[in-house]
Amino acid sequence: MQPQYAPPATTLSHANERWDNMATLFNTIRDHARSFEYPSASVAALETVLIRLYLESPMAAAGGSQINLGNMIQQIAVVTRQNQAGQGMVPGHGDGNP
Repeated sequence: MQPQYAPPATTLSHANERWDNMATLFNTIRDHARSFEYPSASVAALETVLIRLYLESPMAAAGGSQINLGNMIQQIAVVTRQNQAGQGMVPGHGDGNP
């Protein structure tokens, strides 16, 4: 069963407040990352979500950004393989059994 998330924002001010809160969280995490190394799996998960949101935006369809998504996706794949290897998982076998 999928976890339940907060319902979508219903008003513009609520939506703006939500984005402001997420910006504060992101900036705080980024600041902490200067002195703390977050688990690579968590960083990869955040990066994946950010890429997904980017690709869902109208700017991505118009090619309006200089972000190199190919490099990001390759980095995520490398981190995922490293995490699977560290957990005894074999790439291509998501169940942890070799």
